Amino acid sequence: MIGIRTVTGASQRQRGVALILVLLVVALGTAIVTAMRTTAEISFARTANVLMQQQSVEFALAGETYARLLLKKDLEEDKKTGELVDFDVDNKADPLNEVWGVRAVQIPISLTSGIEGQIDDLQGRFNMNSLLKVTGGRDASGALRTTVNTLALEKLNRLLDSLYDDEGSIQRPPELHREHFVDWLDDNQDSLNFKGAEDYEYLGKVPPYRTGGTWFRDMTELWLIEAMTPEVYRALEPHVAFLPWWVTQVNVNTATVPVLMATLSIPRQNAEEIVAERLKLGGFKDLTKDFLSLPALAGKGSTSQDLTLASSYFQASIRSINEDSIMRLLSTLYRDPNDGSTLVLQRDYGKKFELTKQIAILDQ
Repeated sequence: MIGIRTVTGASQRQRGVALILVLLVVALGTAIVTAMRTTAEISFARTANVLMQQQSVEFALAGETYARLLLKKDLEEDKKTGELVDFDVDNKADPLNEVWGVRAVQIPISLTSGIEGQIDDLQGRFNMNSLLKVTGGRDASGALRTTVNTLALEKLNRLLDSLYDDEGSIQRPPELHREHFVDWLDDNQDSLNFKGAEDYEYLGKVPPYRTGGTWFRDMTELWLIEAMTPEVYRALEPHVAFLPWWVTQVNVNTATVPVLMATLSIPRQNAEEIVAERLKLGGFKDLTKDFLSLPALAGKGSTSQDLTLASSYFQASIRSINEDSIMRLLSTLYRDPNDGSTLVLQRDYGKKFELTKQIAILDQ
């Protein structure tokens, strides 16, 4: 006799529980695999972005190295010709000379990547740090002893009065005094000529802040100066640099019209005549014969003091493109006037800028 096995209700419930457990395990496993895949994809994307960004940085640094090589080669060529001059206009006799100053450069790397940039002469601008000069030694607090450079202060005053843009002259606010810039630099709380602005002026602002008490390092610091306006800030930017305090010489071959007005104490018309003659000659070669003898300087009593035809400080503006990644780099460079070796004084990543020179595309 064959026995018939019957399934009780308890056994059915056990099978149901087992099935649910199996489904839960499968669902949990699927969720874990999905999470691992998502994490891996995010990690891969992050790694790819970091790699692309790092490649963009390396491309920008390669552009900086190329700029340094150009400057070194330029000095070597100048020594061969015996004309130690730097200018940023086309030399009609030799269009390839001073290639660093004439054009911006674009170097394709691939269909989706490349480098572009230009070199600008910083000694064609007014050095804001020259407002103070170090007299030697340190005070009780350990700070360098400094004094006001009155000649530089007068030049800054003339520069502020000579600013203009495409729409005409910029009206300097009467409350924007030259002393404000000196008081931002010095490390004391004594208002210069009772027209300056020390901490007490800035601590009442929202948010409050203090004066720098040290050398300028970037244009954005000028935005914090008491009574600075957007119009003056934008108009002043192309004409100022932030170099070591002892750099007072201005390169007349690259100086802008307002800088020439401030440096030589001449009206705008005379400064524009100088720039026109500079364009005509392709740069001045001799400070006394070519420059100081210009009709625009006749009777002005101009001397060669704080004037030069060659430069040692430059700015390389470089932009690298690597597919969707863009890296901007502003490098302040020093070139030794003896052997042409270069030194990077400062790097600023990310600041936006526009190339202002005609672009020359170089073959690979």
